[in-house]
Amino acid sequence: FKKDGINYAVIGRGIAYNLEIGLSFVEDIMIYAPKKGKQVSLNPTRNFNHNYIFPSAIFSVIEEIDSKYILVSFEYAANLFETNGKVSSIELGLSPSANVNKVQKEIKNILGEGFHVKNQQEQHDLIFKTMKSEKWSTFLILFFILVLSSGNMIGNLTMLFIDKKEDILILQSMGATTRQLKRIFLFEGWLISLLGAIIGTILGIFVCWIQIKFEIITFPEGSFAVSGYPVQIIYSDIIIAFATVLLIGFVVSWYPVRFISKKYLLNPSS
Repeated sequence: FKKDGINYAVIGRGIAYNLEIGLSFVEDIMIYAPKKGKQVSLNPTRNFNHNYIFPSAIFSVIEEIDSKYILVSFEYAANLFETNGKVSSIELGLSPSANVNKVQKEIKNILGEGFHVKNQQEQHDLIFKTMKSEKWSTFLILFFILVLSSGNMIGNLTMLFIDKKEDILILQSMGATTRQLKRIFLFEGWLISLLGAIIGTILGIFVCWIQIKFEIITFPEGSFAVSGYPVQIIYSDIIIAFATVLLIGFVVSWYPVRFISKKYLLNPSS
């Protein structure tokens, strides 16, 4: 951030847009900061420290950060804010294989109660809460869509009862009980649900893998720090979705077997 005695800064995209800042290095930026321990003076220039800096690059992460932050050298910031070498926070970058919760706990034990140690999610709590709310809202919408579309299975099992009416009579004449016949249709409904859940899970994982590997869906160039739409495969969510499909499939299969079979089986009470 400093070369040949000249200070340089990396500016957020939002700040660069609002101040109409380019990277021509022709015009510098003057930054002002209130002086510590100074009373208000009639001359405003005496109440502020100021220093110039040249923009060297523009970064873009999210709008909340892009419109607030300018990255400068520690020496430049310490002189401007009169911190005497002190810092208000330190950010650590961990390797992908590191256990974030374990590292956070160890740092807390080392620093003690006088310091706040926050992970990425805690630093942007509102954003993560909003994303979680959107995820569960989407899940509920898909859940109701799945419930409505499951009516097709009820219709299919009903038509199967009608189509196999003569076969049911033959099996009953051969000694098959009503419970055994119900189980045949019930297991068929479960197999349909299980097969659909397996195929849907495999296709979903495959589509996510394609997006992660090849970034089929992309953002406009320069809009975000990443070019492709971010996707992460969370196995707990896959298990929840898989179990939900099986549960709905069980209930939907049980309904026609329990009620509609009374009309087509000779001994529904057995």
